[in-house]
Formats: sequence, C-alpha cells, structure tokens
Amino acid sequence: MTYWDNYFLPKTLNEALSYLRIADGEARVVSGGTDLFLDLRQGRHPPIGTMVDVTGIVDLRTLRLKQSKL
Repeated sequence: MTYWDNYFLPKTLNEALSYLRIADGEARVVSGGTDLFLDLRQGRHPPIGTMVDVTGIVDLRTLRLKQSKL
C-alpha cells in the first residue's frame, strides 16, 4: 500500500516551497515524521498526495532564541 503519491527531499527552503506550490491534493511537511508514518500505516490518517521532507535543509537545523527588548 502506498501512503503518499509524491515524496520530495529538498536541499533548500525555496525548493521545498516550490514542491508545496505545485502539490496536487494534500501536502505535508515533515522532519522525521515518525508519528505521521505510524498513523498512515495503522490507517488513522488517509493517504497524502505530497510529502515534503525538510530534514535535508541545513538552514532549518538550527533554532535561535532571540531576546526581545521590552
């Protein structure tokens, strides 16, 4: 059984956004996606048209906390 029609692993944020723009039907962005994959496999989530895996985008691997001046 296929849980998605298209799977993309972009290297840049612009590439990921392009895949989402051209997606036909439901699209999901994942970074790992363990819970979603389990839900798909166990039938708790309907199949997805396009899966965009952002784990290959280096710019999304860092989280910065910026303190605001109030």
